[in-house]
Amino acid sequence: TDETAADSNFGMIVYVLDRYRKRLQEHLAVDWSGGRSSRSLAILGALLHDCGKPATRTVDAEGRIHFYQHEVIGADMARARAIALRLSNDETEQLTTVVRQHMRPMHLSSAESVSRRAIYRFWNASGAAGLDVCILTQADYIGVYGITLTLQEWIAYLEIVNTLLDGYFNQYTTLVAPPPFLDGVQLMETLGLTPGPLVGKLLRQISEAQATGEVTTREEAIALAQKSNPTLAQPKAQADAA
Repeated sequence: TDETAADSNFGMIVYVLDRYRKRLQEHLAVDWSGGRSSRSLAILGALLHDCGKPATRTVDAEGRIHFYQHEVIGADMARARAIALRLSNDETEQLTTVVRQHMRPMHLSSAESVSRRAIYRFWNASGAAGLDVCILTQADYIGVYGITLTLQEWIAYLEIVNTLLDGYFNQYTTLVAPPPFLDGVQLMETLGLTPGPLVGKLLRQISEAQATGEVTTREEAIALAQKSNPTLAQPKAQADAA
């Protein structure tokens, strides 16, 4: 709002991310089953996002406190809470994903830039729940650094969020979910595979390679699958030629 944007931290959110305001508001305005709002579920995610910290608290030899894997433990706890609250399966998955993935943007802040691969993996892991993560992580970052937060660091972090949101809203079919060059049936027919986990694994590898720009044609997709698993049969066209 005009009032909250007067705060310098919130003002920078408007400065960097205002182009997504309407679409984020639309996302939060959607109701889940039973008439519960996405906004309410996002608030519950914020409440629970660090619930795994007490169970993962450790102190190293130098007296520093750590909470390794607290997001993993927290996701299990959030799922249990969602079930106890009788939330729908979709709500439960959304809540669990938000808690499980809430550290990803902060992990990206240690890199020099957010790569195409990082964008793809973030949205592949979080789906639409990543929108809630992008909102939550801003509050989380301010909460972590408090009065020690510098304007330069804050803008740099918001640019990470901006890159993730740009990938989702503006480059979805390029960086998030590129149209597949071939489906599972076609891949099995081409490489002589039988149904099983390997097919899904190969399709995911191809999809990621498309998002990163390493694969741009159907032929390159097949070659990648073959290279990843040398024991696979030659593509039929190559076998016929031989």
